[in-house]
Parts: sequence; structure tokens; C-alpha cells
Amino acid sequence: MVRFHDAKTGELLAEHQIYQGKGKKVSIPKNAARFKETRYDEIKTKVLIGFEGMLGAESYIERIMERFPRYIRDQLSIIGKAQDIYSKDELAKALNYCLERELYSANDFRDTLVYFNQEKPPQIIKSVELPMKYSSVRAHERNLDIYNALNEQSSILTGGDTV
Repeated sequence: MVRFHDAKTGELLAEHQIYQGKGKKVSIPKNAARFKETRYDEIKTKVLIGFEGMLGAESYIERIMERFPRYIRDQLSIIGKAQDIYSKDELAKALNYCLERELYSANDFRDTLVYFNQEKPPQIIKSVELPMKYSSVRAHERNLDIYNALNEQSSILTGGDTV
């Protein structure tokens, strides 16, 4: 027999008989489906507790579980990790955003949180104070005709391609 245990809790996750020879079918034990259901329910409950009764949270999680039946554990894990990082207000804002736009994926939920929490771009400063020693320096202003003439000369030298 081969037995798989949870490294943290020591809980038995699966048990398989080892078959000798080739071509023997090794199947998942009959109680494995029930075991998965129970584990998913535990994870789902933990995630829903993280939402603390926010409107729409349960239906949102249900839709994700329906949409990704093979990846329920991964989907719920992503949401659970996001709940550890972000505040309740941020979670509620992202949940509402995803529900309004029908974004039923843990990655969409996480990406929404990241997007909402990006640093705001710096504001443009309208005036810059120069040090006193540079206050008398003025840039020389040229007429744009000089640059047009240079561009035309360059065009003639390169055979029509302007720079």
C-alpha cells in the first residue's frame, strides 16, 4: 500500500494498493470523492468566513466552484490568500466589481484587488523652483525654420527618407 498524508496535520489523504506487473488498473478508492467534497466544503467555509457575510459572497464562490470543478482547491486557495492580505473594505469593493462584471474566477478577483490597490500616479508639479545660481541662465530659443531646413537637407542626402 502507498499512503499519502498531509505533512502539517498527519491526516491520511489517500491510500492506494501497489500492483505488481504491467497493465493493472490503479483506481482511486471509492470514498475519495466523498473525501474531496468534505475538504472542499471546509475550504469553502473558511473562505466565506473571510468575507464575513458580505452580500453576494456565497453565490460568487458557488459560481466559481461550478465553473472550475477540477480546480476548486486552487481557486479557493487564491481567494483565501487574498483575504489574508487585503482589508474587508478592499475585499468588498473587489467582490462587488467582480459580481457586476460577472468575473467568476479567483484570478480575476485577485487581479481586481491588485488593480484597485496600485499606487496612484504622482501628481505633476506645475512650478519648479530653481536654485538661485541658475536663475539668471536662459535657454536660447531658435526659430523652427532652422529645424525644418535641417530636416530638408537630411531628406535630400538620404534620398527622401526624413529623420
